Amino acid sequence: EEQGKGGEEVDRVERSLREREEEVRKKQGRLGWERRKGRGAYEKTEAEQDLMTFLVEMGPSIDIPIHTLLQGLERRGKERYERILGKSGVEDVWESYCMEKTQRQRADVERRLDRVVGSSLGISWDEVKGALEGDRALLQSLPLAPDGSPQALEPLFHRYMSKRRAKAQEALTFMLQESKMLTYWLKEGGLDLSGIHRVLEEDARYHLMGYDPSLRDKLIREYLQGFGEQGQAVLLGKGMKRRGEGEDGIEEQDMDHGEED
Repeated sequence: EEQGKGGEEVDRVERSLREREEEVRKKQGRLGWERRKGRGAYEKTEAEQDLMTFLVEMGPSIDIPIHTLLQGLERRGKERYERILGKSGVEDVWESYCMEKTQRQRADVERRLDRVVGSSLGISWDEVKGALEGDRALLQSLPLAPDGSPQALEPLFHRYMSKRRAKAQEALTFMLQESKMLTYWLKEGGLDLSGIHRVLEEDARYHLMGYDPSLRDKLIREYLQGFGEQGQAVLLGKGMKRRGEGEDGIEEQDMDHGEED
């Protein structure tokens, strides 16, 4: 009986050792896989960075086809890049390069336009074309059309102006909402529409909308429509009653003198 118990104990110990050995083998396998995965990820990141650095230094046009780019990589180790990254990985790096270069080009043009346009949001392409096309440093960073002209400039100009004008409209709306002087006069009474324009003229954001006075007037009218009775009175040209008028027998005065052009 004692021998039987002893045999069971030996079996239990051996089984425990086998289970522990199996667990160790699995753990070692996982560690090996993780190390290989880590080395692969490191190689991939290194290859991506190396290829991006090469592209930035070489500065190829974003208009060249991908197969031309791959031909240019022969001496740089095309097989290595394709082995580590795969063809799709190389194309992903190329797309990232093109995106970053396009963003840099836009930023360069917009900084130049900031200086040329200033606050004149009514300026036309013909008025700024000469200043931009005379900037050699700027032109060197842009792709050229077949005739040698900077093909990206005019579309970038119109995109820039659209953004600036949208921001000017937002700024005017915000100005109307935050103007304590305008709020005071609307609540107090005593101003017609031309008087309200005179109040607003003291803020530079009013003048930014000078490129489109009719749009500026529309935005102001829309704001007044939401200001209740006093705002409606201005828009309808009925005059605005000052606070307290009419209570002591003072005759209400018509304050509407017509809108300025």
